[in-house]
Amino acid sequence: APTLEADRILGFYETTNRYSYYNNPEFDRLLNQARTTVNDAQRAQLYHRASAQLREDPAVVFLYQQPLITGVATRVKGWKPLADETIYLHNASLD
Repeated sequence: APTLEADRILGFYETTNRYSYYNNPEFDRLLNQARTTVNDAQRAQLYHRASAQLREDPAVVFLYQQPLITGVATRVKGWKPLADETIYLHNASLD
């Protein structure tokens, strides 16, 4: 099932990830604390704080956003586009 868990994106910016080469110990601390918190509300709050940290100390500057355009034949049933652009076909079928 698709997940909108914040760690899927925020994990790119932790110090040990060589995707961004970002280094912020406070961000790492918030991210690690969120990962080990089982209470959904507390975890969400920690991810919000980590996101705020990225806004205050930007790891990257996005110059543009490419729109996602998805087309599907009318005979395809049970498939829905997802906000995270993941394509799952397990519910799809052809008429």
